[in-house]
Amino acid sequence: MRKLLAVLVLMALVVSCAKQEETTEAAGGGSAEQGGGSGGSSSDETRFGRIFSTSTSVNGGQTLTNLDNLCETEADGKGFTGTFKALIGAGSGRRACSTANCSGGPSENSNWVILGLTEFRREDESTVIGTTNASGVFSFPLSSAFGGAVDVWTGLNSDWTGSGASFNCNAWTISNATESANVGDASATDNTSLLTSNETCDNTHPILCVEQVDEPEQEDYRIVFVTDNTYQGGSGLLGAEGIVDFDNVCASEALDKGFIFSTFKAMLTSNDGGNISAADNPRRACYAADCSDQGGNENLDWVFQPNTEYRREDETTVIGTTNSSSIFEFPLDNSFTGVNETYWTGFPSTWAILNTGGGNIDCLGWTSKDGGASGRVGVGDETDSNAIDRTSGQASCSTSHKIICVEQTR
Repeated sequence: MRKLLAVLVLMALVVSCAKQEETTEAAGGGSAEQGGGSGGSSSDETRFGRIFSTSTSVNGGQTLTNLDNLCETEADGKGFTGTFKALIGAGSGRRACSTANCSGGPSENSNWVILGLTEFRREDESTVIGTTNASGVFSFPLSSAFGGAVDVWTGLNSDWTGSGASFNCNAWTISNATESANVGDASATDNTSLLTSNETCDNTHPILCVEQVDEPEQEDYRIVFVTDNTYQGGSGLLGAEGIVDFDNVCASEALDKGFIFSTFKAMLTSNDGGNISAADNPRRACYAADCSDQGGNENLDWVFQPNTEYRREDETTVIGTTNSSSIFEFPLDNSFTGVNETYWTGFPSTWAILNTGGGNIDCLGWTSKDGGASGRVGVGDETDSNAIDRTSGQASCSTSHKIICVEQTR
């Protein structure tokens, strides 16, 4: 009887231990694989960066390099991988915005430390502070405060500007009681998190540290958009000549649209008065009709990649997939813009260069705004060859048309 009881007790213990092991595995077995920030992947695979307040307080005479080093040291102490830098304004040496809330866009950033279009969290990796806009700054109110110590050096105004010595202890090189710098309230969710007071540089405060997040990986497809503005056929709009100038137009409007991670170039060809040498043709899709001579070898500084899908800026509507010669075959899956509008191209319907016309296909290599010169245009809601060369004729270079801009491979 006792033997039977002992056997039953032993069996119960074995079952209990097995259940306990199952419970432990279910509750904590995956903890070693959980991570956050740009150095790892969180459990929900959300891409985010981390921001924390230093435990060390410093005066204003540290130099920007030493403030960054402080962030690195404390991040290492917390076991964080990746790179951390001081979320702080230091004049032109580190600037978020030169106008209130970066009204001019991401181009106002100078050695700025917060990546645009990115979610940031506290060091607990679960409390969301907010998601930055394309200019790499937060709009207020924040979802949650930065956290940590109440008062932190920022060197920033409440609108993300701040460049003079009185904002940042002369770029964090002075620790006396004469100069001053702006201080923020890290427990606030409004813009007082950037500026709540201005204190002399002999005071000591912690600083905020922000993780340097990698840009997102590029999708398999590329984006095509049409400019919001229209332009005459000549150059000089953004201080360059010819095709380069319209590339600058694409770069500028891409930033305005929030495309901050990619380079965009203009879907144009330049024939420059019928010359066919490489020096006189800075951009070419095909030399022969539909690249029938040498295929992709006919491309010159061309904007499309071979065998690649291209979509409109909504990132959903597929325009088409290029062939091995890096051009679209007609008809397109969908038109370039879906709107009855025109844009400069310089192309005939076959994507080839034209050896005649004295420049009256591309406004003399996109350098002329003269009404006596002309250029070829495409139509935004056409899926046949009218998409690059409308049958109703060319346009005077004195008239204004849009530009098609194409995302480049990073």
